[in-house]
Amino acid sequence: MKNQIRKIIEKATERKVSDFLVNVPNNPDHGDYSTNVALILAKKSGKNPVETANLIIEKIENNKIFKGVE
Repeated sequence: MKNQIRKIIEKATERKVSDFLVNVPNNPDHGDYSTNVALILAKKSGKNPVETANLIIEKIENNKIFKGVE
């Protein structure tokens, strides 16, 4: 599943970053999976991480693999 999520994110970000992680959070209240891709992209571009995350969410949230994306 991690690899599937990674490929979806890579496609959504047009492969601008390859050194991001997809993890299972220690706290189950934080979802089934998490990633640091928005933080990495924001740092590289000088943009706000939340805005960057929202742009990624817009591109992946309709994918059938996800129940929800936050």
